[in-house]
Amino acid sequence: MANQVKSGITNIFELQPQDSTPLYRQLYERLRLAILTEQLTAGVQLPSTRSLASELGVSRNTVLLAYDQLLAEGYIEGKVGSGTTVAQVLPESLLSTSNHKSKPQFEYKQSSQKRLSDRGTALAQTPLIIKSTTEYKDWQLL
Repeated sequence: MANQVKSGITNIFELQPQDSTPLYRQLYERLRLAILTEQLTAGVQLPSTRSLASELGVSRNTVLLAYDQLLAEGYIEGKVGSGTTVAQVLPESLLSTSNHKSKPQFEYKQSSQKRLSDRGTALAQTPLIIKSTTEYKDWQLL
């Protein structure tokens, strides 16, 4: 069973209502930082949106917006009936190139010769027929 973050979360996530940054963004940034610095480790169950909103003295929508952003970015996982937990695999670890030392799955090989489609080849082999010099001069103007 996942560990539950109990009361006292307000000490970690003190919000500044007078700040110009919206409250949901402050909460999102603090939660993200806590996850990245492993204050909240993988698998830890986060409080419900209602209980966290009550503890912080903010609207539930504020907490929902922060949770939704974290969920969209892959920092947390939510399952109906199981609550919200810190993701087992964080997005930063997926983006890291130092962990991936294997060869790429495919290689792009550029041909030194450019190939035309069958239609392009047929058009390239068709001679240009000029019926009058007027038409030729008109084409030169374009």
